[in-house]
Amino acid sequence: MFINATDSSSIPTTDGSSTTEMGKDQFLELFIAQLENQDPLNPTENEEFVAQLAQFSALEQSIAQNENLQTLIMTEYAQVKAGTVSYIGKEIQAAGDWVNYEKGTEASMNFELLGDAEEVTVSIYDEDGNLVREMDLADQTHGTVSFTWDGKDKNNSPMASGRYTYEVSAKDADDNKVEAIPLVTGVVTGVDFSEENPMLMIGDEAVSIADVIAVLNADGTKSDPDEITTASNGTSETDTLMLGPNGISTQNWLNVTNPFLEG
Repeated sequence: MFINATDSSSIPTTDGSSTTEMGKDQFLELFIAQLENQDPLNPTENEEFVAQLAQFSALEQSIAQNENLQTLIMTEYAQVKAGTVSYIGKEIQAAGDWVNYEKGTEASMNFELLGDAEEVTVSIYDEDGNLVREMDLADQTHGTVSFTWDGKDKNNSPMASGRYTYEVSAKDADDNKVEAIPLVTGVVTGVDFSEENPMLMIGDEAVSIADVIAVLNADGTKSDPDEITTASNGTSETDTLMLGPNGISTQNWLNVTNPFLEG
C-alpha cells in the first residue's frame, strides 16, 4: 500500500465525518497503520518507505507555508487598518459626485479637469435622479476647478436640504471630450471596517480610501495620501491601539470614530 498525500478520496475524521483533504495528522495515522499491518513476508521496500517520509515532510512544509502566509496577510491588513485611522480629523479630497446641501446656503463643489476645455457643463440632480440645474462654466484650464451652486433649480426656485449629485461634461476647442472627475471635500470623522475594504466616513457618507486624491493641509496645500502614516506600539506582529496600559489589536476593530467631529 502506498499513501499519497494528494489523494482526494474520502478520509474519515475523529468526529465521524469525512473530508477530501488530508492533513498531516491523518497522513501520519495512515502511515503508522500501514507499518503495523504490512505483510511480514513482503514488507514495504526501503525506497517506498523513504518516498512516503519525503511526502509527509513536504506536506508539513506546505501547511507551515500556508500558516505563515495567513499571518502575513493578517499583519498587512492590520497595518492598513491602523493607517486609515490616521485620516481621522484630516480634511481630504476624494473622487465623489455628491454634496449634502443645506437650504438657504450655497454649496461649493470641485472637479478635476484632465485637460483644457472650451465648454464645461455641470448637471445637478436630486436624490430621485431628476435634473435640477445645468450650469455653464465656459472656458476652464487643466486642473482643479471650483464652483458654487446657489441652491436653486432651473426656475430659480430654492431647493430643499438634502443629498444631491452632479456630473461634469467638457469638450475642448476641437469638440473632443475632456475627462472630468467630480470631487468631494470634507473632514474624516471616522473609519468603518465592517466592509471588505476600510471606508473613511465624512459625516454619514462613506469614501473608499482608494478614492482619496489628496489630504488638505491647514495652509491650503495638498499632501499625498501615501504620506499619511501611523504609529504602533512596536511590540507585536500587528499594530495595537494603546488605551492606557492596555492595547486593542487593530484586527478586532470594526468602527473608529471621533465624537468631536460627528454632527
